[in-house]
Amino acid sequence: MKTKRFIFSVIALCCTMVAWAQNEAAVAILQKSNGEVKIYNGSSALQNAYNDAEETGSVITLSSGTFNSPGNIQKSVNIYGNGFEVNEQNGITTPTTISSGLNFSTGSDEKSLENFRIEGIYINGEVKVQQTKELVISKCRLTDFTISGNNVEALTIQQSLLTRSIQGNYEIKGLTIKNSYIGFRVTASHADNQILINHCLLPTGAEGGHAKAVYMNCIFHGLYRASIATNSTVKHCILRDISVDGCIVEGNWTTNGTGIFEDGGYLENYYGCFYDAARTYKLSDPETYVGTDGTEVGIQGGMGFNKVPSTPVVKSLSPTVEGNTLKINYEVELR
Repeated sequence: MKTKRFIFSVIALCCTMVAWAQNEAAVAILQKSNGEVKIYNGSSALQNAYNDAEETGSVITLSSGTFNSPGNIQKSVNIYGNGFEVNEQNGITTPTTISSGLNFSTGSDEKSLENFRIEGIYINGEVKVQQTKELVISKCRLTDFTISGNNVEALTIQQSLLTRSIQGNYEIKGLTIKNSYIGFRVTASHADNQILINHCLLPTGAEGGHAKAVYMNCIFHGLYRASIATNSTVKHCILRDISVDGCIVEGNWTTNGTGIFEDGGYLENYYGCFYDAARTYKLSDPETYVGTDGTEVGIQGGMGFNKVPSTPVVKSLSPTVEGNTLKINYEVELR
């Protein structure tokens, strides 16, 4: 477990604990790089926290509840939510939701947003990405995802649920999607794209097929026959009714889909995949379907499909007095 220590006033700490206990309240906590902490409440809490954040180095932690979108993201701010779906076993009774999408853009080709993370959020609207470098989107639910400009480098989407297409006609200089459930198709179509899809579940039923990419340790599963773009690489994937003509292929399996998963059932829809939060999507025969990294093919291989975000949890409190100010030193542990 990783730990961090912060100090802030006892009043702010009490307000935060009350807000967490109420659960239905939308609360945003801004932690600046100098240790300063601010608390914001209500549907505009994320917007207000973002406005007060530094250009780089700030962390915003969101409670459960629904938040208005902060609009264009032009700062390298880490934003952590409480999870993208209800998971009572892990204490998530209400997900963290951003109501109307996010747009990552500096507005200048001369400047990129660098080295930051978005985690544990249901983003209910289109996500547009441009002018970013080393952005990680982890354990999120995304409804629409678009590469909307050039200068996208080293973008990672992991352990996430993407309910529709990944699209865009601009060059992507490194997109990795791993251990994620892709409900529709990958259509990003620039000829020079560098895309790796690893340990993912994808539909075959994607009219027009999937874009050129390297597909490794994936499961293509559905009813509607489609194809993977020529010159793609397809390694150690389970294929059901999908064409890989003109692709570089190695170590794949062809199946009708029966009995693939230990919890039964297909993924299929004529155009995309059905997602069921209660399912594990573990393979019924993981020793047969072994991926390039020695783990089972699909989302439970590799890094797995752990959907619980690393939200900070207060583990211990210790009051100190400095002059006339009472301060609280507390330890935060990441789940």
